[in-house]
Amino acid sequence: PAQGRPAYNNGAPKPAYRPNQERRGPARFAQEPRQEQRQAPLPPAPHSDFPPLGVDQDIADILARNGITAPTPIQALAIADALSGVDICGKARTGSGKTLAFGIPMIQKAERAHPGFPTAVVLVPTRELATQILNAIDPLARARRLRTLAIFGGVSLGRQISMLRSGVDIVIA
Repeated sequence: PAQGRPAYNNGAPKPAYRPNQERRGPARFAQEPRQEQRQAPLPPAPHSDFPPLGVDQDIADILARNGITAPTPIQALAIADALSGVDICGKARTGSGKTLAFGIPMIQKAERAHPGFPTAVVLVPTRELATQILNAIDPLARARRLRTLAIFGGVSLGRQISMLRSGVDIVIA
C-alpha cells in the first residue's frame, strides 16, 4: 500500500456478498450464484369497479392488486369517453387520479410500435411530472408488454435516442 494508506484486507480473501447484508459503497464483493426462483401465481384480484367503464379485465386486475378498485370521480367521467375515442379535457385537484384517467385508455388502446415510431406521446411541462406519469403508467404498460420512456433534458441524450431507435411504445416528454 501507498505510504500513509491503510491496507484494507491485508491479503485476506474478499468476503462473498450475502443478499441479507446491507451493501455499502460500490459493489466490491463477488455475488453468490443465484438459485433459480419460481414465481408463485398471483392471488386473485379483488373486485374492481373499472370493467363497467370499458376497462379490460387484465388492467382492472393490476389496478386492484395495487389497491385501486374504484375509479375516482375524474376517472369515472373520463375513462369511458376516452376509450370510445371522444376527446376529453379534465380539470381536477392534485392527487385526484388524472394520470390514470388518461393513462388507462392510452395503455388499453396503444399498440406495439415500430422502432423510432412511438404509438402514444404525452407532453408535460416538467421533468418531475414526466417521471411521475412514467411511474404511474409503467406497471400497466409492462403488463401489456408496452415499452415506456420519459424524455427530458439534463440526462444522457444518447441513451434516450438509443431507446427511441430500439422501439418505445409510449413516450412521455
